[in-house]
This record gives sequence, structure tokens and C-alpha cells, in this order.
Amino acid sequence: MKRVLLVVAVAAAVAPAAADPASRGRQYPWFHLASRAVYCHVDVSDRRFPLLCWRPVSGYVVAMAPKGKVQTATLRRWRKNWEDSSPILRKGKSWRYPGFRCTVATSGRQIKCVNQRNHGWTLGPGKAKRVF
Repeated sequence: MKRVLLVVAVAAAVAPAAADPASRGRQYPWFHLASRAVYCHVDVSDRRFPLLCWRPVSGYVVAMAPKGKVQTATLRRWRKNWEDSSPILRKGKSWRYPGFRCTVATSGRQIKCVNQRNHGWTLGPGKAKRVF
């Protein structure tokens, strides 16, 4: 009986963390699109490029700092890297983290991220990508 209560208490504590972060006003240092086409996370230990986003199908990576230009690469180690435990950023919603803002188009097919200096990138379906 004690184990059942413990499991119920843990499940109740964890369940809100799995919900859409934008709906509760909290922002986590990672997210992914519902389509699983793009994943992003903030690595606070990397001062050069703390925001890292990638396409797990191709390994295409975009990285940027709160102030600075975007760096891109295609890296084999990011292929097939699905971080599905990260919260889903739903279409039409924005994610903010100190120095960054990412917004998913209302169609859910394109994401745009910018930093404090308005440098950033957009990723869309297929090979659609732009760095600015």
C-alpha cells in the first residue's frame, strides 16, 4: 500500500512537468517540435554557443550565443539524436530563455529563433533554412 501511494505521489509531481511549458509560463532549457523535425537545448556550460538546435534526420546544427552570429554545421553525432523527453513547443507558441526567443509558425512547419542582437535562423520543411 505504501508503494502505491509513493508511486501516485511521484506521478502527480511529475505529470505537470510533461505538459506544454508555454501553457504554464515556465520555460525549460530544451524543447522540440511536435513533428520531431527540430530539437533545441541550452547548454549553460558552453559560453560560446549555448543554444544548440538540430535536425535529427540530417544532423544539421545551428548554434548561437545571446549576442553574436549564428554558426552552422552538419555533424554526424547529431543524426538520430531524438530528445523526446523534452517538452513540445506547439504551433503558434514561443519559447523564451535569457538571451533567446524561438517561435513556431501557426502552421507548425517552420521555427524561427533569434538572440538579443536579432541574429538567428529559420528552419522549415525539407531543406528550407535561412541564417541571418
